[in-house]
Amino acid sequence: MRKLFLSLVLLATSAIALCQASANCDKALYYRDMNSIEELGAIQNCIRPSITKSEFYKYYFEKVLANRLRAAKGFSGFADKTLSRIVYLCIHGLTSPSFETSGVLENVKKIDGFFSKEKLDLSKPDYYEGDLYKALAENYVDSHFIFYEPELINGELIMVYYNVGGMGAGDAHKLLKITKDEVIMMYPDLMLSDVTKKMEKFFGAGCYDGFFRNGMDIKRAGSGYEITVPYYTAKDASCCPSKVVKFTTQDLYDIDENSLLYGDAVDKGSVSWKKYPFNKQAKKKDDDD
Repeated sequence: MRKLFLSLVLLATSAIALCQASANCDKALYYRDMNSIEELGAIQNCIRPSITKSEFYKYYFEKVLANRLRAAKGFSGFADKTLSRIVYLCIHGLTSPSFETSGVLENVKKIDGFFSKEKLDLSKPDYYEGDLYKALAENYVDSHFIFYEPELINGELIMVYYNVGGMGAGDAHKLLKITKDEVIMMYPDLMLSDVTKKMEKFFGAGCYDGFFRNGMDIKRAGSGYEITVPYYTAKDASCCPSKVVKFTTQDLYDIDENSLLYGDAVDKGSVSWKKYPFNKQAKKKDDDD
């Protein structure tokens, strides 16, 4: 009698577990409505290895990074939608691995295997070192992809820093602006193109800004912003920009007239700033233009 009772209890428990699994799997079709990585993790086994599951894992990876972003200084009060939008703007469009279908399935199965035995701990500084994270990152862009802690500037601008490939050449920065209703990608290269033209008049052709790789310092200056950014000349190695420029802008699109300064990038803390035009030759070229 006792054995029968235990068997009935076991059967009932199994039935409940199956019902719960079935209920979770019913949600799998609508996984893009989910923001919680716990909810997404609960339906992970409901999707068979396929191209669809690869897309599921890409979405899951975006939510992993959004959760990591929430832990960064100043971001805890942001809504899930805002965090997800920040991540999406930063990494969507990065080159995805060009696997054949068989390669996609193989990678998905690899993630499945790590998923069953490893838990992502996003509180750790080296959260990106685990096998599960690397497999998820490889499915999206590259196994060495790292999303570093971003900088929130005056509660309105976000400087994002990430690396693709694990080498210094893979460092990249993006600038976002938060408005009341949305998150906007900013394109400092439009603003910096004017600076580049001025730099080339003094330092020769081949000058370019270091924003994408090195980022920039931004702070409020009156109603606008003061920006400091490293600059390369044609002679500089990609690791080491030799110049640094500083200027003000009201809208992050056009630099304020007569605000451009430059110095040597040996030590930003003690730059001897020089005002543009840097010499008579550069001023003459400006007048000729």
